[in-house]
Amino acid sequence: MIIICSFIKFVKFNIIKQMDVRNELKYIMGKEAVTLTKMAQLMTEKTGRKYTVNTLSGKLLRQSITLSETCDLLETIGYHIEFVKD
Repeated sequence: MIIICSFIKFVKFNIIKQMDVRNELKYIMGKEAVTLTKMAQLMTEKTGRKYTVNTLSGKLLRQSITLSETCDLLETIGYHIEFVKD
């Protein structure tokens, strides 16, 4: 598995207009049968920072999730982000 995110810290994930990160993450989590409650537990274990359903949900609703948090979230369920030049 390739993880490109390790060098990026606290960079705001700018939302591309055609891609709704909240819906994409919820789709992937649903596909993997991972609830927000389970994701909050996994993120707390992985990062050592306290994550709750409310904090994760709020970040997704406000679109304030960072790129490093997105990478951590995806990594916990076996996914990664890849940047590909057109």
